[in-house]
Amino acid sequence: MPAPVTRPRAVVADAEILADHRAAMLEGLVLNGYTVPPWRGRGVARHIMDTIVAWATEAGIVRLVLTASPAGRPLYEKLGFEATREMAYAGPLAPGGAWTGA
Repeated sequence: MPAPVTRPRAVVADAEILADHRAAMLEGLVLNGYTVPPWRGRGVARHIMDTIVAWATEAGIVRLVLTASPAGRPLYEKLGFEATREMAYAGPLAPGGAWTGA
């Protein structure tokens, strides 16, 4: 097998894609959106999400994901989000608990 040739998005050998480098591209994750009950239905969440999508577009984000509650799903679908099959690793990682940013 010839040595792989690296392109910005994939590793290719003999015209066959061996690995996709999407992880190296910018991705965004929206966490913990919540609107308190008295403000629901007034466009607050939509305004926030429109702002996030606009920023992500300008920032060069190529993939934007979130976890939707059943109540939030209709809004996200109207905004162009589609259901996917995301999974999160639940096993142990770094010792010492949550990362503190230090």
